[in-house]
Amino acid sequence: MACLGLSLYGATPAGAMIGRLWRNGALGGFVLRGAGLASKFVLMVYLARVLPPAELGFYGLFTAAVAYAVFAVGLDFYTYANRDLIGRPEAEWPARLRDQGLLHGAGYLVLGIGAALVGAWRELSPGLVLLFCAILICEHLAIEVYRLLVIRRRNVRANVVFFCRIGLPAYLAITVMALHPPARSVFTVLACWLGGSALGVLLGAAPLARLRWRGVAGVPVDRGWLLGGLRVAAVFLAGTLLLRVPLIADRYLLDLFADRAVVGVYTFFFGIAAAIPQLLEASVIAQRYPRLVEAHKTGRPAELARLRRNMLREVSGVTLALSLLCLLLIHPLLRYIGRVEYEAHWPVLLLLVLANGLSVVSLAWHYHLYAAGRDRAIFAANAVSVAVFVLAALALTPSLGILGMGVALTTAALAQACCRWMASRRLSREAA
Repeated sequence: MACLGLSLYGATPAGAMIGRLWRNGALGGFVLRGAGLASKFVLMVYLARVLPPAELGFYGLFTAAVAYAVFAVGLDFYTYANRDLIGRPEAEWPARLRDQGLLHGAGYLVLGIGAALVGAWRELSPGLVLLFCAILICEHLAIEVYRLLVIRRRNVRANVVFFCRIGLPAYLAITVMALHPPARSVFTVLACWLGGSALGVLLGAAPLARLRWRGVAGVPVDRGWLLGGLRVAAVFLAGTLLLRVPLIADRYLLDLFADRAVVGVYTFFFGIAAAIPQLLEASVIAQRYPRLVEAHKTGRPAELARLRRNMLREVSGVTLALSLLCLLLIHPLLRYIGRVEYEAHWPVLLLLVLANGLSVVSLAWHYHLYAAGRDRAIFAANAVSVAVFVLAALALTPSLGILGMGVALTTAALAQACCRWMASRRLSREAA
């Protein structure tokens, strides 16, 4: 039937184009990415409708902790390893991946010890601590195999992994909670998240298992490569951890200055606004940045400049369209949710949409710097952003609450975008 459908489509020029897109995986990838990213939006709306704001606040704190810890445990080593693997013969990949795996294994061990200590200090249940560690490890592995599939141009499989990690858990959790009301809790969502990430790891690792692993055991661990990578990645890691400070500190500061219900309201609006960068990073930026790296490594500055301009135009246009759509949909969504807590704070969405939009548009300049190896400029932009955020958040949140946090995030995103633009402009002048 599928073949018959595609042959019928081929009877028209538009149908022929759809058929080509389907066969080369572009259409299927678009569907998977779209469905995966829409799922986070749908899940956030559903949770706001069926869960008390305080419980949604707990979910926001948990997911923020996982998101931050993923970068800490991964050490941002991929920024060095993936840039090194691009253009390298596949015969050399197994030893490199083995060495990287050993590094991450050590990170997981440190993670387990640290999580146990924090759990004992905060008097958390052992089950919650184990769930956190399991989700974190599966999430990190799924992200790593996704990145490897992208640089190998296995975009169809990468999109499947992305859907398993993002979309499948959300749709499964909504289905379970809709059919079985007693299961309406955050732990149902977390259990589905764990299952989806684990499935993504299995599916993503399958193509990598077909590499030439035979004989890799006889290849000694390249400690020089690991140490050199750690020195390079340390700059990225410090920058990434700085960059992510606002995305975890915002919820915890609100929990400190307000209460858990306020965190839940903020988590809802931030989840809506964050759909914009998530969509663009998965569908546009992840597919484009390897070309920037290749253009730089092969000494083609004109092509590098062209690719950066194209990325900036594409990202800016899509960001504007998604931002307007987000603002148009918010009031119908709030009527559907039917909770006065969200209605009272909806203006913060304007600030959060602006903050996320600035952040994702400036990634075109960020990846220009990344391709050229200007790691210190990337770190400086992140450091300035965090400094601005911390000062603004501490000054405004105690008195203005959610609105003050929105102003702090927007100011930080603007400062970061300005730093990235200036550094990218300086790099372009040097190349000319």
